[in-house]
Amino acid sequence: MKRKPIVLLLMAFCILLCGCTAGRDHRPTAAEPTNQAQLSQAWERILSGISAEKLTQLGWYADDLRQEALELNSITFSNYDPTRAGAFLEVPFQCSITYAARDPLRPGSTEPVYAVFLSDNASDRYYACEHDSSLRLVTEEGEWFLAEEKGSYLKNTLENCRELLFGGKGGL
Repeated sequence: MKRKPIVLLLMAFCILLCGCTAGRDHRPTAAEPTNQAQLSQAWERILSGISAEKLTQLGWYADDLRQEALELNSITFSNYDPTRAGAFLEVPFQCSITYAARDPLRPGSTEPVYAVFLSDNASDRYYACEHDSSLRLVTEEGEWFLAEEKGSYLKNTLENCRELLFGGKGGL
């Protein structure tokens, strides 16, 4: 099994999803923070509201949320502890859920985006998808490999992420 390529693919996906949007034609909406200071304040509000207890209940982990939010304008949770070497091998599949302030893959985007990446530890199968702020599917690729029905798993995962970040309401 090729674990290194899977990890590299996951890293590339996260970098693309959360990459810098500098230099792109971007027009903020009224509901969106218009400068980095406002965006930083919005992230601080989100970070202060994340419950460690809820994170634990969900079985989710995170590394340095503050640094990721302020530097990349995104937050990522996973189903394994990213601070422990080899922790991803202790779960049957890897799952990461990312919320980004803007979709860097779509120039001019003013919409926040949710991305879910699943990687099967027993094979080279993966599934990746992106949802808009209304949790509507925008793109997907790969093969669904979990026994749980895709729609209900993704809905539950995205709603849990939204609840954790915003108390179930809105976005940045």
